[in-house]
Amino acid sequence: MNEQNHKAPSSFLDRVIARQDELEITDSEMDKLMGYRLGRLWRRIKVRRFPLSLSDVPQLAKALNLDAASLMRHAMQEMLPDFLELMDEHLRPSELSEREARLIKQFRKVTAGKGLGPIVYYEVTTSQTLIIEGV
Repeated sequence: MNEQNHKAPSSFLDRVIARQDELEITDSEMDKLMGYRLGRLWRRIKVRRFPLSLSDVPQLAKALNLDAASLMRHAMQEMLPDFLELMDEHLRPSELSEREARLIKQFRKVTAGKGLGPIVYYEVTTSQTLIIEGV
């Protein structure tokens, strides 16, 4: 095993490639999962001879069983950091508290790729317990 395998992925593409390796998905299988009709396109993307389009990120997240929103954010941080900053500043829902945002982020992580939605209700007790079913 080489030393590079012990390092945390530093770039968006490094993270994606590490996940592909972790799931033991071949480049040919990635081409199929991504819907690429041209053979070996994924290989060209991996060696940075062909750029990955942001429009491919949701399908990539699905192929690698990752949260699409988190993966898109990571891609945009690298490819379009100024645009992402503007979006965060002007389009981020301001009505969510920090705790609500953490809850949503954790829910997305737990349900990534499962197509689940929450059924939320409060149990009437002294502690007002929040119950989320379907996870």
